[in-house]
Amino acid sequence: MSDNNEDFMMSEEEISDFEFEDDEADDNDNDGYNSDHNPDDNADFESVDNIEEQNAEALYYKAKHIKQEDPEKSLTIFEKISQLHSNNNGEVEEYRFKALKQSLKIIYKLNDFDRFSLLFDRFFQDFHLQLLNKSYLEQSFNKIIDGYFSLPPDIQLALIESLITKYKCNEKLRIKLLIKKMNVMFELNEFDKILEQLSEIYNELENSTDNLNKNSDILEFYTLELQIYLKLNKLQELKEVYDKSLSIKSIIPHSKINAILKESSGILYLSEESYDEATEEFFESFKNYDEIGDNDKRIKILKYLILGSILNSNNINKFESQEVQFFLKNQEILKYLNLLRAFDSLKFFDFESQFNDLVKNESLVANKDLFLLNIMDKIFKKFKLKFLIHFIKPYKKLSLTKLSNILKVSVDELESIFLNLKHNNQLKNIKLDLISGILYNE
Repeated sequence: MSDNNEDFMMSEEEISDFEFEDDEADDNDNDGYNSDHNPDDNADFESVDNIEEQNAEALYYKAKHIKQEDPEKSLTIFEKISQLHSNNNGEVEEYRFKALKQSLKIIYKLNDFDRFSLLFDRFFQDFHLQLLNKSYLEQSFNKIIDGYFSLPPDIQLALIESLITKYKCNEKLRIKLLIKKMNVMFELNEFDKILEQLSEIYNELENSTDNLNKNSDILEFYTLELQIYLKLNKLQELKEVYDKSLSIKSIIPHSKINAILKESSGILYLSEESYDEATEEFFESFKNYDEIGDNDKRIKILKYLILGSILNSNNINKFESQEVQFFLKNQEILKYLNLLRAFDSLKFFDFESQFNDLVKNESLVANKDLFLLNIMDKIFKKFKLKFLIHFIKPYKKLSLTKLSNILKVSVDELESIFLNLKHNNQLKNIKLDLISGILYNE
């Protein structure tokens, strides 16, 4: 699988660890203030104007040592170090680079995002990156792009664009940046722009020499495209891309990729009225979203699973599974479960009230789920049909006008429903007098 960890959120503790971590992991040079490293404790930090005459390494570690208790003072020193003239000295250039990274961490912590963007651009304006180890550089840029996900989306895009256009990335990093860029654009609902750029990206991937990661990268872009069509409720395009994704073999997808694929498959099955298959796919999608801890998607897929179960004639109860049990207490999910119970009990006014409340609530959501609303419409039609068959059983004859008032559907629609039911042998003993508007149950 490609390096797709950028798509997943870190906990607050992990964020804190990242923001003020030592650089040991990515610098591979014991870069961290500790007792084994003894910079000159008497170095003059109050006056940093003559910093070029002082030892850059000693200043760097000393500034790191004080950044927790005095970030502003530490930031002043780091910025002075980053402004040194390296004179083609690789060691000095390395500490300039590290100092700018530390400045970014402090500014990020201070939420000074505009300044963050300006500082980041300095990497490509006045640094001699050719003096630094290529692998170390790309590790560093990787961590910056992965770690600072709380930056506003427009700034994230600017950082990624700077890297793509101003730095000659290797193929693996470039693809990762493109994936990250597309995901940020997705958050901004820039769907048309993404779709325009995807065709070019697919061509680039087809010509890729990275045979090890090519299929997984293509699949990752397919799932991004699937998410767009899920959002826009474009089922034909969804099916086309989903079918393409099935051609990707010999890889084990990440749980997030699997979740999106199963969600797409479930929706396609549901649209084709293959309800057994749909509920199976939604259940698998839910388990994958559960594995990655995506709560919003878990709730969304559980709604689909409940609605699919209403439409499904199979009595297998997916809600008894251990994975689902915990979420059945969620207030949103409880409303859908109550709708399921009202559907099964054929309580017309109870069902209608709950149905209308759910549709109203879902319609008021900023990014309303068009597919869910379409499913709801199908369910109401099925309920009316089921209720109709149940309601007329005890009557020998019944006025269509009376039935129309109860079900709140027109007499013409009722006539059409009864004719279809009779044609499908679902109501064998029913006769309909269209002239008098009377239904006879023999």
